[in-house]
Amino acid sequence: MRAALSRTARWKYWDVVALVAGGVPLTLVLIGFYTGEDFGGLSGPLILIAALLCLIAAAFAWRTGDGRLIAGGCAMIIIPVAVLLPVLLIPLMLFGACVMGDCL
Repeated sequence: MRAALSRTARWKYWDVVALVAGGVPLTLVLIGFYTGEDFGGLSGPLILIAALLCLIAAAFAWRTGDGRLIAGGCAMIIIPVAVLLPVLLIPLMLFGACVMGDCL
């Protein structure tokens, strides 16, 4: 069991997996934005699974993989979060204003 896990961790293509898995959330967000396609409600879980896979692959590839591919995959995960950050912050700011007594 331990040998199989060690072989899996030393696989030389984890950096490519991190790059491709990092591109999945950005691709799904762009497809959803331009076409309105939701993939039957599976885009949320697919984005979560891809983000987790990217982080696991980046951890495995950290010592032996190409750092540029790992960084590219992680950057592609950050782009949708950065784009959606104002959408998440505006309701929080409005809630904070209402709590402080400055409701609209």
